[in-house]
Amino acid sequence: SDGISAVDPAILFVGGTLLSDNNFLGGPTPPLVQQFRDGLPAGLSSLTPSGGVYVDSALGTLSESVFFQTTYDFTNELSLTLGGRYQEETRTVLDSRSYQQNADGSKGQVIIDGRNTDLAKDPLVSKNFAPKISLEYRPTDTFLSYVSYQEAQKSATFNVFNPIDTPDKVDSEDIAAYEIGFKSEWYDGLMRLNGAVFYYDQQNLVVQYTSLMAGGAIGPENAPKSSIRGAEFDLTADLWPEVFDGLYLTLSGSYIDAKFDDFSSCTGYEEDTGLYSESIDCTGNQIPRAPKRTWRLGLNKIITFDESHVEIAASYYRNSGYYTLSTNSKASEQVAFDVVNAFIKYEYEPWNLSITAYADNVRDELYTQSIITTDFGNFVSYSQPRAYGARLSWKY
Repeated sequence: SDGISAVDPAILFVGGTLLSDNNFLGGPTPPLVQQFRDGLPAGLSSLTPSGGVYVDSALGTLSESVFFQTTYDFTNELSLTLGGRYQEETRTVLDSRSYQQNADGSKGQVIIDGRNTDLAKDPLVSKNFAPKISLEYRPTDTFLSYVSYQEAQKSATFNVFNPIDTPDKVDSEDIAAYEIGFKSEWYDGLMRLNGAVFYYDQQNLVVQYTSLMAGGAIGPENAPKSSIRGAEFDLTADLWPEVFDGLYLTLSGSYIDAKFDDFSSCTGYEEDTGLYSESIDCTGNQIPRAPKRTWRLGLNKIITFDESHVEIAASYYRNSGYYTLSTNSKASEQVAFDVVNAFIKYEYEPWNLSITAYADNVRDELYTQSIITTDFGNFVSYSQPRAYGARLSWKY
């Protein structure tokens, strides 16, 4: 496959400054600045910097791969699967430029042209063969156990979106995954229970940070060695069908120990001073956005009529919390949170018509959707607060 991912263009503003829209560092443009700009000749005033920055970036990718997979049955119960994938990917800098934005909105003076640096001139070529092997054992028609090993690679790439610096690169990310698990059915198919334990060995995991001191945009870097150990399960059950026809329980949970085994020079902000640094020791820290424990509980009741049905459902989700930065700073911590949702849905099948009344985040839990930490503090986006509503759906 051959493709291009691009931003052409993006417009950035520092501190809300856009003089062409009467904004200066988040407030009104000072009168003296406004009078100076308005007093310039028309041809010159339109070319004065507005405070905005245009960024053009484009990354070219050529990917070529072949793969195979085959399964051999030793017996009716025991099977071996072998597979592999060979891939070559080439990444090329097609564009990486930033410009001052003129007062009339046009592109002005070039700030950075990163197309012709020595790094950008040489395409990044990643070659990889990733094997897969799994062994399955099925002692009955309702129970399967397996053990598997497989590898994968995320190719090396450029960071071409950078307003005040030339493109940088990150090396290929490699992972080796070991897993043991089972899938099962019980009580004549009324209950399904699946589970697994796993270990992932990661080399050069790609993580991200944001800093105006290091380019003014999201910057990727490699963590030399990291690992993930964990276990997970999921259960679905039709509860007491002879008493409660159409009452279903779902329950799932996971435990994950995801940490950096070697990351002695990671980029971020010092915990004590908040200053930008490229030499923080993150070894032993939790990998960002990897909560140690999560679990989910759901109940659904379906009431069936001749040509319609009603579904009543409620769910509870628990997240033990996580960090959004490799440094595991307090500023990047999302503490544990719980979310409760519920809905009731009526569906009239002959018309493919449904009406749903819902209540999301019933407990009005305050938790973040994203935390972006920069030199100037946190930019926090919160998830939806308590919300009630109704939906009407018609499929035709």
